[in-house]
Amino acid sequence: MKYLFLFLVPIILLSCSTSSSDIAVSKDMNSFLKLAVGSADSTEKALNIYAANENIKLSEMSVYDLTEPLITKNVGECYTVEFSTGELITKVFRICWTQDKITRIDDLGIKEQKK
Repeated sequence: MKYLFLFLVPIILLSCSTSSSDIAVSKDMNSFLKLAVGSADSTEKALNIYAANENIKLSEMSVYDLTEPLITKNVGECYTVEFSTGELITKVFRICWTQDKITRIDDLGIKEQKK
């Protein structure tokens, strides 16, 4: 039974991924996303933990109820992430890291919905 558990845990964790399958995601980014999803308060709390400075903590990202994060691109330490906002809108942000802190958040706008 112990061996079955050890075999299944990595499979379960991989199935809970928040990124496209070919994108490597850092431990800090995964932790941030887990904390940030939900209400605007959740996002604000996550930013208070991971933001490198006050400007990052007060970013546009903190005013949305973010759900369903999907990392669509990774270049160096920057991740492009799409979030549902609960308003049938998909917001896109670029989140950049230096070591274990977010050093830049770019609001890339609203993803155009397919018609």
